[in-house]
Amino acid sequence: MLPRTAAALLLVCSLSASHASAQNFGIPGADRYFHLEWQARQSARWGPQVAGYLHNDYGAPATNIRLLVETLDSGGAVTGSTVTLVPGTAPGGGRLYFEQRVPAAAGYRLRVLSWDFVRGGAGF
Repeated sequence: MLPRTAAALLLVCSLSASHASAQNFGIPGADRYFHLEWQARQSARWGPQVAGYLHNDYGAPATNIRLLVETLDSGGAVTGSTVTLVPGTAPGGGRLYFEQRVPAAAGYRLRVLSWDFVRGGAGF
């Protein structure tokens, strides 16, 4: 529950500041628990996508995982962002596949924004 509360607080703070940057949006330390393996691709049916695996490096299952997907211009500056829910539960020590449609862009940056560890899983 704490990660969800922290994410909500960060969202409120970032929306209230006129100069808030999407780069700073996310839970610090998420990379302790997760890492992403992904690629941008062009789907004949759906257009531009990012797809790959979210690896849960922690011992407990995680659910309600939200990713921040940022679109980048050719210089690496953020041009837009969206939050997407990764469907399913990432097992502790396992991985979970995801696909997300995205606007066309020169590049993308993804990070784990928020999650809930499942109580009663390994490590709890």
